[in-house]
Amino acid sequence: MDSDAGGEIFQDDELDLHITNAVRKLASYSPVESKEELTASGTDELDLSSISGLRRVIKAEYPVGNSPRTFVNFTLFGDSLILSEEVGDGESVYVYCTMDHTLTEASTTLSNRETDLVITGACGLAAMSKSMKYLNRVNVGGANMYGAMHSWGERMYNEFLKQARNIRRTRLESIYEV
Repeated sequence: MDSDAGGEIFQDDELDLHITNAVRKLASYSPVESKEELTASGTDELDLSSISGLRRVIKAEYPVGNSPRTFVNFTLFGDSLILSEEVGDGESVYVYCTMDHTLTEASTTLSNRETDLVITGACGLAAMSKSMKYLNRVNVGGANMYGAMHSWGERMYNEFLKQARNIRRTRLESIYEV
């Protein structure tokens, strides 16, 4: 047991950092897919800054509501989505995109499997980070406390990455099934 105040090995802010990093890393393999509605202001340019955690714009639909859907070409520049045609003032444009996951005490966009993976990844990151504290110290856990903790953390984080890559491969296979 650590001799820090309260006997806690990890502080809440340390764990929050590792959880946040694991969630971000997972989103690089398995992002949230979303359809966001933006309102135009009579130009061909839309502001994307209102889409929190935006990772990638995939398609833009305008005008909305057509069957089949009408997608327009676009260019990205900073926080702007520039469409190939002008959109009337107050008209809607659907932006199909990927975004970062959210994880709060009240809700999450993570699936149960993804939540388990984030726990694995955060544990690995936390162990590797905390192992540095045991380097060149006399430890109750023995002379190799640093090595054992760091090695375990690496194994956990590598398993997290392996499973995250498998989620991506599974998703891509289901998208492109014939």
